[in-house]
Amino acid sequence: KKNTQKRRPFEYSKKKLIENLIWRKSTNITNKIAHHINSDGSGFNKLTNSIGSLYWYGVDCEGSPNLWYRTDKTCFDSAIVHKEMECCAMVMQAGLDVMPPKTHRINFIACCDVFNPLKMMKTPTLAPAFMKTFITIFPDRLKNAYMVTGTIGHVFYKLADALAPANIMDKFVEIRSREDTARVMITEGIISIKEVPEFMGGEYVHDEQIITNFPTMIRSITLAMERDQNANPLEITTTSRNGIYVDEIQGRNASLVNDDDDGDVRNSSMTNILGFRIRHG
Repeated sequence: KKNTQKRRPFEYSKKKLIENLIWRKSTNITNKIAHHINSDGSGFNKLTNSIGSLYWYGVDCEGSPNLWYRTDKTCFDSAIVHKEMECCAMVMQAGLDVMPPKTHRINFIACCDVFNPLKMMKTPTLAPAFMKTFITIFPDRLKNAYMVTGTIGHVFYKLADALAPANIMDKFVEIRSREDTARVMITEGIISIKEVPEFMGGEYVHDEQIITNFPTMIRSITLAMERDQNANPLEITTTSRNGIYVDEIQGRNASLVNDDDDGDVRNSSMTNILGFRIRHG
């Protein structure tokens, strides 16, 4: 189990680097990424039956990119595993390749709560192959991971736990509902209140042109990381209003107020989203 208080030894880092270089050469991933980025994206989409199931979208309060995976957009019954993994590998690796110098880790959000178990069983090797690809590309790059499992998605968490090393699984948090996941992500600075996607109970829409077009996606996440290089982290403070103590989360030009008592805070401009109230300003 990884000791977070101790730096990895040089030999460990050297081993991981060599393994990654060998993998990149054997898969020709660099040339594949370059080919599809310098295209209109149509060739990439011909390789997969699950367009929009895995994509980069947005960054956290420190500028680390967010990688999203959705089982409800995964066509398990018609998937050709090696082609799907080729696409997944290109998406994952391309996001790493465009990271700015000061950005080293990623956040992973997996919505595994909506899928057809019978269709999933038609391609039983798809999920393990995805996890193995993830481990290969992100051995020490994971910052935070959230897995929404609902009532039937725990199988994905069990699979990840069986395949992934401890230093990866230590970062995974299993949460039942998408709305609860969004609340946790807000408090941990992964997304802002305005960035809660509609499929997690918010109003923010992930642009279809970005999530379904590979070159557009990579250009978009590149700009997002560059723009947020100097983003201010969220700060949690406790203040008192008329004797009522409330927790406020400062960041991204807003204050979240988690307070069940009305007090006098309703006199401010507030919006109630996912159980939080946001003070605009």
